[in-house]
Formats: sequence, C-alpha cells, structure tokens
Amino acid sequence: HPGPFIWNKIEPTKGVYDFSETDRYVKAAQKYGIHIIATIWPYAEWDQKHWESQSGWKPSRGFEGFLPLSRYKPHDMEAYKAFVKTLVERYDGDGVDDMPGLKQPIKHWEVINEPEMGFIRPEPLNFFRGSPEDYLEVLKVTYEAIREADPEAKVLNGGIAYVPEKLEEWDLFWGKVFKLGGAKYIDILTVHNLNPYLGEALERLYSYLGRQGIKKPIWVTELQVAEGIPIPPTGEVLSREGQAKAIVKAYLDGFSLNVEKIFYTSYMAFPGGFETLAKSALIEAGERKPAYYAVKTMVTLLEGFSRAEKLEENLYRFILPDKTEVYVVWSGGKLPSNIKGEVLTVTLTGKANLTDVSTLRLGGEPTYIVKGSREKLESLMLKLREEKQPKIQPPPVSGMETVEKPKIGRIDLNGDGRVDYGDLEVLKGVYGLSTGEKRFKPEVDLNGDGIIDIVDLAILACHYGENV
Repeated sequence: HPGPFIWNKIEPTKGVYDFSETDRYVKAAQKYGIHIIATIWPYAEWDQKHWESQSGWKPSRGFEGFLPLSRYKPHDMEAYKAFVKTLVERYDGDGVDDMPGLKQPIKHWEVINEPEMGFIRPEPLNFFRGSPEDYLEVLKVTYEAIREADPEAKVLNGGIAYVPEKLEEWDLFWGKVFKLGGAKYIDILTVHNLNPYLGEALERLYSYLGRQGIKKPIWVTELQVAEGIPIPPTGEVLSREGQAKAIVKAYLDGFSLNVEKIFYTSYMAFPGGFETLAKSALIEAGERKPAYYAVKTMVTLLEGFSRAEKLEENLYRFILPDKTEVYVVWSGGKLPSNIKGEVLTVTLTGKANLTDVSTLRLGGEPTYIVKGSREKLESLMLKLREEKQPKIQPPPVSGMETVEKPKIGRIDLNGDGRVDYGDLEVLKGVYGLSTGEKRFKPEVDLNGDGIIDIVDLAILACHYGENV
C-alpha cells in the first residue's frame, strides 16, 4: 500500500488518463509471476475540491505524498465509475483495450483499505473519511463498474482493520455495512490481524458474520507479528525465536479455520517506516531472522494443501494433493496411533531428518511430521536444503530489463557516510519523477531506468543501516 491504483494518479485531469505508473507495476509483477490484488483509491483532487469547500472538512493522514489529503467518497460518482471501468478494462486480459504486453491479468480488486478507521478512530491515521453508508455507496458503485468491465473479476472489501472484541464496536461500522446489504457487493471478505492471536480473531469474526447470515471466502490480507516490542492487546514481548513460532501458529490456526489465503505484511524492514513493521519483518538490515526460515519451511511443506484441520491442542493435519499427510505437532500434542514407521521430521526452521516415529520426542516448538512415500520424503528433504546467506542482495532489475547492480557509494544519497533515514528523505522528495522532469535527480535513480520508483526504494532498503 498504497500502490499505484489511485484515481488521482491515473486521471489527474478529468477525462485524461495516464497509466504509465500502473503499467510499470503490472509489467514488473508479471515478470516474476506475481499476482496482484489491486487496491482502488477513489480519490482525485479535482473531484475532492467539492468536499474541501464544505464546512467541517478535515484532511486525512497516512500515505501523505501518495494519496490526496481529502479522502471523502467521490462527489462525481459517474466520473468515478467511468474511471473504474477504464482501469479494470486495461488489465482484465480480454484482448479489448488491454495494456500492451499484458500476460497476467488482474482479477482481484480491493475497495480502499481499512475504511472504518476514519469513522471509529479518525486520528491520526485514516484512509477514508465517511460513514458506513458512505462506504457502502462507494463499494456498490465500484463493484458494479468492475463487474461490467470484467464479469470474472473478484471484488474484495477494504480490509477490516481488526476484529473488535465486542459486538457493539463491530456494529458501529462493518455490522451496519452488512445490515444495509453490503455483503452482496463483496466476493471475498478480507481482514487484517496485526498480532499472533489470529485464531481468536477469526472465531469472533465467524460469530459476528453468523449473526447476520453471511458466508464468504475469507482472506487475511495483513498478518503481522512483531518481536522485541510489546504486542497489543496483551503487551507480550516475543523473542526472535518466539516470533518464528507465533507466525507459524497463526498460519496453522488460520488455515484450519478455513481461511483461503494469508498475506504477511513485512518481508523486509522498510527504512524509516513504522517500528512495528521493522520488528515484524522477516529480514532486517540484510539479516534473515528465524522467522524467515520458519515461513520458508512452512511454505515448502504445506504448499498447495487441499485440506487443513486442527485435531487437538498443538496438533494440526494437512493433506497434500498427492495424499501425503503433514502433521504439525509440539509438546502437549499427540500423533494419531496409526502413524508408524519411517517419517520425515522437520524443525521449525527447516532441519530435516528421516526417522522412525517411535523414537520421536516432541519439544516446545512446532515440528513437522511428514508421512508419505520414500520418494516424496526425499524430494521434500532436497527442497529444504538452502545455503543460508548473511545478506540479501538488491534486486538487479529495472522494470523488465537486467541492469548493473549499483555500487554502495551511490546509495549514500546525502553523502553523510551512512545509508539511513536521511537518504530515504532524499528519495522521497523526488519519488515518482522521471527523466526530463524539472526536479528529477539522476543520482537518486539507483538502477538507471529513468524513473525514481519502488525499485530504487528496494535497493536503498537492502543497504539501510550500512556505513559507506
């Protein structure tokens, strides 16, 4: 977030479209086989001028420099609907008015992000300033426009920021959206959970939805678990090893509670970003934390599973498409009695051994027990082998072309001998500019592709904290 799918960026003047930035994102993503969930931000400065002239108008906070400060519902809904249809048509892959070179269409569209925050907790961070009725109006128009342009596309609600512990708070915003019929304009329900207690949050969510008779596929589009700082609401402080365990436990709970997809928020620490994001990252200052290996191991062993269930406390079972069974168990859990003979045991961070299940001794961290053919077990062992490198190298790509890796001296943008927040401020000051524009600085274009964008930011992030 926020990403490039912002009305103001794409249609800076009414009726005039500029898809240059979104095209770059889409081309870069499809080069690496990355599927995009595109968040639509319904704010254009020329449209928001109506609200700015009204008494009581307030600016919003968060993503300043990317999103307009006025974040009310569109005033000209017909103009907004036309924008959404044009946007979706460009990336739907139907061969009509598509982006040149489109190979991997966008089929999932999210309508804003955490829209309730501007209503329930308006300061200091909000992405939408409006009531449940206002959001429903935006959701309905967006849904209709998307479906008119691409009947195959799926519409996602702006991610629910958190699942309240009390029904009364749920009813303030999301309960009202659904009471007014909002569910019919959502194909996939998305929710965020910025702590390890995902299972508890999902139980509450299912309870709230059940009261309103709502059944939808659920995606957790933000999962985040920090180490080294207190985690709300309990104040628990996790070690790095504890973070690795808690992340895996959250995924296990989510999948066993029928969540279809779970997205982690912070793979690499973002320089100058929120402390919680840095502490939640799997990679920090080029170092891969235990959580990195825990997530990698989990993905390797459970990828493509067809069934997930919690059998008892501290015991989960996953069935792979080839009928291989993967159990995840730790102290307090007990394997089913029919699991006998040779199995593959894998530690939380990926150390694998073939062993007889009768010799297994469980400890305090999750252990994977894989039951399948010898060929399957050996192939998984091979996949788990990885050379642990101390540093992550910056991406050697610029859009669609390979470029020379930048030297570290160039990345010290302000010349103080260290890659830090000062360099980030320099980059932020010219972010989005390209060759030929008045304030463009070629020395900040770290990969030399003629535009200062997300790739340059990623290169800086890889070296953040280093001395030159």
